[in-house]
Amino acid sequence: MSAAEPLLAKQRRTVQVEDSIALDQSRQGIHVPMPSSTQTRKRTRFVDREAAYHQSYGVLNIKRRVPTRASFYLRADDWFHTILSYPTWRLFLLLAALYTLVVVLWTGLFYAANESCDLRIRSFLDAFMLSIETMATIGYGVPDSYWNECIAGPFVLLSLCFVSLLLDALCIGVVFARMSRGTTRATTIVFSDKAVLRCIRNEWYMMFQVGELKKHQLLESHVRMYAVQHSEAAVNPPDSNAGSVFKPFPSTIAPSSSSESESDDADGHDVPLRSASSTSALLEDQTKFVPVYFQTHLMRVQHPNDELGGMLLLAMPNVVVHKIDQWSPLFPQHLLQHGQQPSPSTEFLFPNSVLRSCDLAVGAREPKDEATSQPPTIEADDILEHMASKNTEVLCVIEGVDSSTAFTVQARHSYTAEDMEPHHTFAPCVFKSTDGGCVIDYHRFHDLITDQGLENHLPQTVL
Repeated sequence: MSAAEPLLAKQRRTVQVEDSIALDQSRQGIHVPMPSSTQTRKRTRFVDREAAYHQSYGVLNIKRRVPTRASFYLRADDWFHTILSYPTWRLFLLLAALYTLVVVLWTGLFYAANESCDLRIRSFLDAFMLSIETMATIGYGVPDSYWNECIAGPFVLLSLCFVSLLLDALCIGVVFARMSRGTTRATTIVFSDKAVLRCIRNEWYMMFQVGELKKHQLLESHVRMYAVQHSEAAVNPPDSNAGSVFKPFPSTIAPSSSSESESDDADGHDVPLRSASSTSALLEDQTKFVPVYFQTHLMRVQHPNDELGGMLLLAMPNVVVHKIDQWSPLFPQHLLQHGQQPSPSTEFLFPNSVLRSCDLAVGAREPKDEATSQPPTIEADDILEHMASKNTEVLCVIEGVDSSTAFTVQARHSYTAEDMEPHHTFAPCVFKSTDGGCVIDYHRFHDLITDQGLENHLPQTVL
């Protein structure tokens, strides 16, 4: 049993295949991800997974505590977008309340001008109905439409018409912006339910699949990836001149296997307790590590190349690839062997730029210390254990422009350690029809294939 299995036993999903179709596919090397029926402990996700087809609504699990006074004035300065962010029921209730308020205000003006202009209004209800008729131009119920040349008539009617036009423009703008917002357009951009970890030429890669259900594709589609994980800050003692050093990854000091232990924090997460190793006891004794939660780290994308914009053609399913090198937040940093002077050309050191090992292989940058500082060999269990211990969640963002409304659309999805499938790849879901056309079968979009299943999986022709 590997070291990662006990740590992930509480978090990995248990897949139970009961029908004959799933059993036949498993014999062919096809892995069909299915929702878990029982879990010992439900993990709180940073991005929801509540939509159909194993998708996400893109809602971030963030609660903000803002001073009431500051929140009021800041939201008042941006009142239009504040209204747009309201729930639908609250938005329509607010618009109905505004219309009713305007009608009631001008009802009082009509009632006040009743005697001087001889409008023959008998009650407040008559004045209320007259205000609605004037505002909606659905008829007029006064004896003289010229108000008997009353001086109050032009002021009351002109002001009501002006306010009514502004209110109509506001309602049309809010409803149109609400109905055409990019969050609803993004629901047809689908992500694979699972991400896979593949070892290709002794290098580890994280991959996920993305596609578009609609015929009309997004323009200028591109992808970005982030890792949200718990980090540490190394705080030196007050008499030290070094101050505080923020470490976005786990401490580069390798803990001793005999003296390392674990404990549970108030939220039930596993928190590793550090102890000094024999090679770095002096540095460990002078440095204190404090937890820093939910830190965001950029993840470089190798395919499509993020240096070329990470462009995607969503008309076809795309496999997005991230290489897990020593600059990746998914790389177990505690396995690196550090000298007295760590180099940003061989590992990530905050706040330096995030590099890629593939840039050196293609000659995009000059070699410096890579020849003498090779990363250690890692396995899938090391990656999963590192992700689980740091509560890592990989946030994937697809952005593009809708051709109908020219609005920017953003789709979000996330993967945790329990969403990773090592030594798998995605089953083919694109086939050739009998007439030579392209057929995308989204029934197989989430299916995974093992390495042995990939060799036996032959291209098919469908009707």
